[in-house]
Amino acid sequence: HEQLQHLSLGFYSARGAGALANQLTVDMGRVEGFLGTVGNGFVPGITLGVGATIYLLITNPLLAAVALLGVPLQLLVLRWMQERINEHQRRVQASGENFAAKIVEFVAGMRVTKGLGTEEYAAADVGRSIEEIRTTGFEAAVTSRWLSLWTQFAWFATTTLIYTIGGLGIAGWLGVHFTIGQVIAFIGLYGYIQAGAGSISAFIDTWSAAKPAMAKLVEVLDSDELEDYLQPKREVTLHGEIRLNAVRFRYAKADRDTLEPFSLVIPAGQRVGLVGETGAGKTTFLDLVMGFYSPTAGTILYDGLPLSEIGKRQLRRHSALMTQDAFLWNTTIAENIRLGRPGASDAEVAEAARRAQAHGFILDTELGYQTKVGERGSRLSGGQRQRIALARIVLRDPAIVVLDEPTSALDLETEARLQEDLDRLCAQRTTLIVAHRLSTLRSVDRILVFSHGRIVEDGTPSELAGKEDGHYRRLLALSAGKPLT
Repeated sequence: HEQLQHLSLGFYSARGAGALANQLTVDMGRVEGFLGTVGNGFVPGITLGVGATIYLLITNPLLAAVALLGVPLQLLVLRWMQERINEHQRRVQASGENFAAKIVEFVAGMRVTKGLGTEEYAAADVGRSIEEIRTTGFEAAVTSRWLSLWTQFAWFATTTLIYTIGGLGIAGWLGVHFTIGQVIAFIGLYGYIQAGAGSISAFIDTWSAAKPAMAKLVEVLDSDELEDYLQPKREVTLHGEIRLNAVRFRYAKADRDTLEPFSLVIPAGQRVGLVGETGAGKTTFLDLVMGFYSPTAGTILYDGLPLSEIGKRQLRRHSALMTQDAFLWNTTIAENIRLGRPGASDAEVAEAARRAQAHGFILDTELGYQTKVGERGSRLSGGQRQRIALARIVLRDPAIVVLDEPTSALDLETEARLQEDLDRLCAQRTTLIVAHRLSTLRSVDRILVFSHGRIVEDGTPSELAGKEDGHYRRLLALSAGKPLT
């Protein structure tokens, strides 16, 4: 779990939640099953089988040689079948990850699916994934069963040959003489050799399933897409000044910069609005400031100190993030607020809720602060979820507040009330606000206008509103429904 926590946002962005969940549950179970087979079956079986083989080679070399005749042929068959089994198991692995991803989408998108009336289409999509799992699983099972049948046939044939040679030896027709007791004792010990061979077959069967699963787990455990959590070189109390010097950013595998080189200074306590078309680079700018990504070039200083000196954990202890979806965990209201500052008392949690105008509706819920909010806060309205998220920020008392479309999903009345509370919260704090509704930016000190990865305008709202042919003035006209001139 520590490795998962340290993985970068880029790692999670490139992988689906369903595939990761499959790796951490189903794949872990396959690896666990393999290790159980090794410890409980393979090691004891091989130990007894090797011991029995050595003893029989010493006491009855002829029958022992007969018993081992089928081993080379079986090894050749195993080698021939192994690649086919591995290929089938890789397909089973891929189909399992695809199914897990489809189920996550199916459940998460149920409201939209029902709203669009596309239940049959969504169900058919999941059905195809289920059919893929069934087909690949059946093919893998058939291949494994053929290998098992061949192994059993070889051992039954060898057993028959041992009985035949033993019987001829008892009759004295082979130039050697066996007693009935010797043959019966040999067959009894031969059972250990068969058990050892069976443990090999079980080992191969479970290893074939565990091998691709283990590869996926190792991909997570050994990933180098980690956030740098170096210990801070000094303990500081940040006041919120942010200085970006010649910063440039490009995502991995992208063919162009997401943010072209720029420099700017945000004084402590300044409230800055970020506007621009979708994909212009606003959220990427926030991600850089929060330390979710490192600049491709340039430096970011916080109160004059680089991130390498203060550390990401210390930066985030002095900052808070609120997004449009107001993510809540499936736990109580109190615990969701307390995540802003773990260890806060119940009284502090309640006070934060009062300041966020959430105390009243919380008391109206079934169990008050101990009410569970459901998955992603599904038992609360959009406005209530935002209030809980706001209370979390109030409890945290950060120097830097990052608001990414915090009111975009709310109705105008709820937005207006929440906006007033946000204005009070952000007073005297460095605040970065991304908004498409320009009304959200009515109280900011400064506006940065982004376009195609560049900051094309920077100034106060009144300065930019008065700028002829300016980007911000054009956005104001569009938001007011005025024709562009």
